[in-house]
Amino acid sequence: VLLSLGAGIVVGVLLYHQGAISSSSEYLVASIIGLFYEVDIKEYSAYGAVLSFIWLGLLMAAFGLSGLLKPVKYLIKPLLSIFILLFILTSWLFIKETSGAEAINTASLDFWNIYIVGFLLLLGILSALVCLSGGTQAFAKWGLTRIKSRRGARVFACFLGILVFIDDYFNALAVGQVSRPITDSHRISRAKLAYLVDSTSAPVCVLAPISSWGAYIMGLIAPILVLHGYPDSALGVFVQLIPMHFYAVLAIILTFVVAWTGINIGPMVKHESKAMQGNLFDADKGTPPGDMGALLLKAKSGRARDLIMPIATLFIVTSIAFFELGRQALVSQGVEVSIIAMLDQTDPAMALFIGGLAAVGLAFYRLIFGGTSVKDACMGFVLGAKAMLPAILILLMAWLITGVISDLETGEYIAHAIDSYDLNLALLPLIVFWISAAMAFSTGSSWGTFGIMLTIAGTVAFQVDQSLLLPLFAAVLSGAVLGDHISPISDTTILTSAGCSCHLMDHVVTQLPYALWVAAASSLGFLMLGLGYSVINCLIISLFTMLVTFFGYNFIRSKS
Repeated sequence: VLLSLGAGIVVGVLLYHQGAISSSSEYLVASIIGLFYEVDIKEYSAYGAVLSFIWLGLLMAAFGLSGLLKPVKYLIKPLLSIFILLFILTSWLFIKETSGAEAINTASLDFWNIYIVGFLLLLGILSALVCLSGGTQAFAKWGLTRIKSRRGARVFACFLGILVFIDDYFNALAVGQVSRPITDSHRISRAKLAYLVDSTSAPVCVLAPISSWGAYIMGLIAPILVLHGYPDSALGVFVQLIPMHFYAVLAIILTFVVAWTGINIGPMVKHESKAMQGNLFDADKGTPPGDMGALLLKAKSGRARDLIMPIATLFIVTSIAFFELGRQALVSQGVEVSIIAMLDQTDPAMALFIGGLAAVGLAFYRLIFGGTSVKDACMGFVLGAKAMLPAILILLMAWLITGVISDLETGEYIAHAIDSYDLNLALLPLIVFWISAAMAFSTGSSWGTFGIMLTIAGTVAFQVDQSLLLPLFAAVLSGAVLGDHISPISDTTILTSAGCSCHLMDHVVTQLPYALWVAAASSLGFLMLGLGYSVINCLIISLFTMLVTFFGYNFIRSKS
């Protein structure tokens, strides 16, 4: 995955700079620094000749890590050492050039990325400490006494995903951590768990007004409505859009159908078959991010509350921080405080980080006073952070390639295609749905797609037919969630695989058939919506079509 992302970044940067090695090198290092330090990478120009060596080092390291060139593999450590030294040198020169005497300016730090990476590390540490305390095993035993079937374990994960609707990052990471001990005990593959969690993450958040997604979407819709004099409020429009979110609604329904029936299609069949034999993930690909198998041997006999209390602390403190940070932002701006406004102005990344700190602190306290040595507890910190490093590296690379795609204006190019053709108005919702899906898939960002496509959809609707406003808005939101679901560079996809301790590409490949099945049924709904059918009829016929074809396919496959 890292090799493919790295190749994409290299190609994108070279395209952006038209093959100029020096400029591309400068851009790359500035982009890496820009992950945690807010800078204008387009204004940075220096040290290109030196940075060209970094390209060579990265290329050789990538070949060595992938095993394509075995002799290079033995040079990995010295190459990485040289890379780190060069990066430190050029970073210092860069900050000196751009900031002068105020080189260390905390206001310029990109705290969003810092908090997200910090939360991933804290989540890995939390998992390790809970595992070391014996809480994971005890919770699994507790679950076995109450959740006595594989069906129950699957449905438990789905319901937990529905309950945690406040933020998709929170859902993707926390639900997997809580559900994994139970699904592991019932020999449910990590890929199936990742599908259940991911399909009750973004689809649920996009339907909930009281969520970070709801606040963000309403914040985008409001100025569009005001600009064109639309009578309804952003909240009113959001509520009207809920039954038109065909992809989100159908994805949630299919998830519960799959959880209840246990039907597997595509590559999921192989993963579930292996899980029944005790192979919960593909061991040939190494240990997935977040797996704590090394600590099970040192784990003491614990109690279920050793897991429940830290996780509950994570949920409660994060939820409180969500609203409190939003309230503080509104008070500082002198704006009236409301639930929707608080969610609109909050800092989800900081709230997650605060919740993670509180949970790790409690887990560490219970571990030390439970008789575990400080040495073993510290080992938990190290192994926990180490277990999350693959996910963090993939996330950083995904952020890099997203920035490159943004500078290449891929999203704007796709959106411009809408205005370039004289299209049948009845087909607009369907076309916008798939264009939004393509944009979210290629950029790895549903929120970025919202920002571009909602404005375009609103403008098109007010220009050609105002009755198409809500269908086009719904098409954008549904398409963006679809693209986010099937994109291997989407941050929620990466975080879900990390939270469920599943290999990223295994999650992407096994989820794809289910997502495309829902997308096909949703396409029918948007086609009917464009032709003037009522929302309820479109939803019912889409749902009926999805279920009949899904069960029909399974019946035919079982007979053959």
